[in-house]
Parts: sequence; structure tokens; C-alpha cells
Amino acid sequence: MIARLRLAVLVARPAVVFLLALSGLVGLALGGVANDPFAVGRLLVLVTAFVVYAVSCNDLADLEVDRVNLHGDVRRPLVTGAAGSRDVRLLAAGAAGVAVSAAATQGLPALALTLAGLAVATAYSLPPFRISRRGVVAPLVLPALFVGLPFVLGVLSGRALRAADLALLTALYVGFIGRIVLKDFRDVVGDQMFGKRTFLVRHGRRVTCTVSAICWVLGTLLLVAVTPGAGWVFAACQAVSAAVAVALVAALARTGSHQREERLVSALAIVGRTSVAAVFFQVSADAPGVGALWVVSVTTFSLALAGEMLRHGPRQRRVTVTDPRLTPNAVDSAVTGSSSSALRGLREPVRDVTASSLVRPDPSIRQ
Repeated sequence: MIARLRLAVLVARPAVVFLLALSGLVGLALGGVANDPFAVGRLLVLVTAFVVYAVSCNDLADLEVDRVNLHGDVRRPLVTGAAGSRDVRLLAAGAAGVAVSAAATQGLPALALTLAGLAVATAYSLPPFRISRRGVVAPLVLPALFVGLPFVLGVLSGRALRAADLALLTALYVGFIGRIVLKDFRDVVGDQMFGKRTFLVRHGRRVTCTVSAICWVLGTLLLVAVTPGAGWVFAACQAVSAAVAVALVAALARTGSHQREERLVSALAIVGRTSVAAVFFQVSADAPGVGALWVVSVTTFSLALAGEMLRHGPRQRRVTVTDPRLTPNAVDSAVTGSSSSALRGLREPVRDVTASSLVRPDPSIRQ
């Protein structure tokens, strides 16, 4: 039991749990139950279990890709051998049970939504659907799981959904698309080799960064327009966050260094969470002045963290390519979409390859 608990802690990605929890807390605040310890606790248990299930499915489905992209990453127990497939399957089943049990205490609507979310998370990673390998569909589905599900569950903890809630959810959803299309920069080598045609692989660096910037700006404009009680302070902070995000995305479109890519994407993740956190403090504040103070504080602090990330990078570096079979010729073949031939007859010396050298669109791949 202790070993399985340790595995659950290892699989649960803190940043992903935090993101879902933030979206859920916004919903709780709108529903008027953000100060209810039982509602908050239930939501945290549910989203943590959901993340464990979704990540377990993804790790099982992408084991070969992760062995290339994330070799030696202690957060990938299947890759390091710290756990076997059977252990991860049991963990996923247990996490799904916890999520369903937590949702059942909230009522039938929450239970139905959670079951639907688990089904979509399964289809996202596992055969026969494997939505994660569909370049355009995946960035549209993932925000529904990471933003939509916890947000709606949070609102339903206190009251029924309203049109204004859906407008705010749309703003969060659009903004999240701008962030999620960037997540595949770290994995492009393995994705190319094993035929995982993500949005980045299909359309290349510049198109991906352009779509990200457009969604970020549009999401920010919608947030300013529909967030309850939003004033000029909230609008100014969101504008600053969006401007920083667009500048970082522009730098990402130009960089040729994998280390720089890693730092930029990590900094963008911080800025994205800042935007959602500001919404939470705005809608949960008892007085406009208090909300504005919290929004300014969290924006200032988070942008400082993003600056530190740009200077020092993540604590644990990720390796882009570590597969000893990968050679220069194999990389060239992978870029042109012939991943199967890239894995045959590899005899040349090994070299490190940055993600930026691989991200260019394949004209043979059609959307």
C-alpha cells in the first residue's frame, strides 16, 4: 500500500493538479462555496485522482516516446523501471474509483460529468481513438478536461450553471488552447520518430507560436470582458500578463536552442497560471479593493517567478534525445515523416539534437 501511495505521488504532476485546482476554485467562487472546507476538499481529491488517472493512461500509451524524450526522468516510473505496467494500471483503476466516489457525494450531475471526463481522458491517450495523436483535435479536447471539467464541477457545488458562467469558461478555454499547443516542444523528437503527429509536428514552429499568441490575446480580451466585477486594475494586470506571454511566444518562435525553448515554455506555463489565479482572486474577493490588491500581488509575484525561470530554468532538466539508436540520418528521416526507416540500420555516431532543429512542417502531412 505504501509503495502504491508513493507511486501515486510520483505520477501526480503538481503543476497539472494545481492548474485543475485553480479552474475548480474559480468555479467554487462563482458558486459561492469557495469558503466551504468540504467542497474545497472534495474538489481537490477529485481533481488529484483525475490527474493520476489521466497521466497513468498517457504514460502507458506513450512509453516508447517517453523513453526517447524523457529518459531517466524520475517523474516517469515506467521509463525508469521504478514501476511496471501492471502497477500503473492498478493505480489508474484506483484513481478512477476515488474520482467517481468523490463525485458521487456531489450528486448525479457531477457523477455523470466525472464519468464522461474519465472516458474522454481514456480516449485521449489509449487505442482505438488516441486523440493525443490528432494534431488539431487534441488541443481542443485537453482544455475541456483541464479547465472545463473542474470549473463546472466547482460551480455545481454551489448552484446551477448560468450563461455568465459559460462565458467565463469560454474565455478560460480559449486562453488555455494558447498554452497547450506549446507543450509538445519538449517531445518533438520522439513524436516524430514514432509517428505522433501533434499540432507542432504537423504545422511547425511558427504556425504553432502564431496560433498560441492569437489564442492568448483573444482569451485575455474575453476574460476582461466577462469576469464578474472586473475593473481597470484587473484589466491592466491581465494585459501585462498577455503582453509578456506574447513576447515569450515570439522569442520561442525564433530560438534555436533547446535549453532556451525549455525555459521559455516553463515561463509561459507560469504566466498562464497567473492569469487563472487572478480570475480566482477577482471573483472570490469580498470587496473590489481587496480583489484588486490580490490580483496585483499575484501578478507581480508570478511574473517575477517567470523571470527567474528564464534565467535559471527548471530545477530538473529534461533531455530531448537520449535514444542511443538515434543518429543524424535517423533524425533527417524522422523529420520527413519516415519514422519507421529512421529506426533501421543506425550505425553512425550518436549526436545530441535540439527540438528546434526538428520542428518544421512536413508537406506530405495534411490536416
